[in-house]
Amino acid sequence: MCCFSLIASWLVLAGYCTQTPVELHVTGMTCQACVKRVGGALQAVPGVQSADVTLDTGVVLVKCTGSENGVSSTLRSLLTAAVEDVGFGVGTLE
Repeated sequence: MCCFSLIASWLVLAGYCTQTPVELHVTGMTCQACVKRVGGALQAVPGVQSADVTLDTGVVLVKCTGSENGVSSTLRSLLTAAVEDVGFGVGTLE
């Protein structure tokens, strides 16, 4: 198991994943294959229940298991890293 998976698993167990959807703006997607790649990368993060990717807007809603403590910056960093690892960017929502 790689370091990323170990850290992500610990975050799930520690309750850093939340049921409040995390909203990301993914840049660089141009087709449905991009949508599938981004969704797959996010769903590979332990604790992620679903990742709803919208090509037209670049908005991704990610739902995780865990507590209701709100979205931690650590979780957002893990999700951003997963998207960047497959070749896309994460910008700010306007």
